Amino acid sequence: MRLVPFRAVAYLAVFALPAVAQPPIRMSTEMSHVELSAGAAVMEAGPGVGLEKRMIDLGLQSHAVPFDYPYSEPPNIIPGGFVQLNVGVTEHTMGGFLADVLETTTHGRTPEGLAVSATANIKTRALLLSFRPTPWIKVEAGPALMHRVLEFESTGIRLRSDAVGWVAGGDAKLVRRPLTPEHPPFFAYVTGQYRGAPPIEVPATGVPLYGSLRPQVVTWPAQHLRSSHWMIGVGLGFEI
Repeated sequence: MRLVPFRAVAYLAVFALPAVAQPPIRMSTEMSHVELSAGAAVMEAGPGVGLEKRMIDLGLQSHAVPFDYPYSEPPNIIPGGFVQLNVGVTEHTMGGFLADVLETTTHGRTPEGLAVSATANIKTRALLLSFRPTPWIKVEAGPALMHRVLEFESTGIRLRSDAVGWVAGGDAKLVRRPLTPEHPPFFAYVTGQYRGAPPIEVPATGVPLYGSLRPQVVTWPAQHLRSSHWMIGVGLGFEI
């Protein structure tokens, strides 16, 4: 699985273009005091990497136009979402809170057509300390609590676990609009964050394969499944 596949770039372009297309307006270079934002994001280089490798080991690898199995993808048109609240502590530092939910589904298929899909869902809640050298750029880091869910679809197998991890990344504003009588000040930005967390412990289990009239089960060996991942997103926010 590539670090930033074409679909991730497409998602970001769809959400970012309306903001970039806004006519340029000059604004004060004063640092904001409070920022509240929300946006859409994708998860990359996460649990899907380990799931794909294990599916290859189990023979769940094949080609069926237009797909090369195994592969991972966001399960929905909007793959994930996040919200951030940041408050200025000093001129160049902020303290804040981040909450998001990201998800990917990994599909495997044998040459005979037997298949299985596994969905990894990760919810992150983090406290962030940020440094902003200018009003347009911010780097951030802090501790995080991550709720992980791994589900083998149509099998009834569902694993849940919580872990303490960390978040580090940066934001860059694309557009920053000033306060006017008609509109409050808003900004558009891109964000990239890496989330470190312990692996998900997957016990050895029998996983049913679908696609045949006769039930078949593959033995999924115990696995330390990677849950660390990248979050890449675009957002819109208000600032005062």
